[in-house]
Amino acid sequence: MPQRDEILSFARVSLGSVWALEVLLLLRRTVARDWTTPSLVAELRSSPAAVDGALDRLRQAGLVVTDTGGVHRFQPIAPPLEALVADLAELYAGHPVTVINAIISPPDSSIRSFADAFRIKKD
Repeated sequence: MPQRDEILSFARVSLGSVWALEVLLLLRRTVARDWTTPSLVAELRSSPAAVDGALDRLRQAGLVVTDTGGVHRFQPIAPPLEALVADLAELYAGHPVTVINAIISPPDSSIRSFADAFRIKKD
């Protein structure tokens, strides 16, 4: 199992919101079910904007795919990502506040500096 800090960092960087976490964990728990945006909105008692934003983030992170019929599925692009999500689900089950705080807290300065190094600057 990866270190706790590694899992929390993954959650912060890849998910970005608690809604994305909830969507991810629901899709992971119910891989045999077809989920459309309206069905996710109803199940999570959320808004279409929140669910769409979460799905966009999860697709960008390589955790979720959406087929041409608008069905969303948990389908990580690599086995290590699937294992990391399993570790995240386990950590969240035992320590939900820790995971939520990691997601909503501002990134520390070293992460921000690293991300800023890749920012495109206008002349």
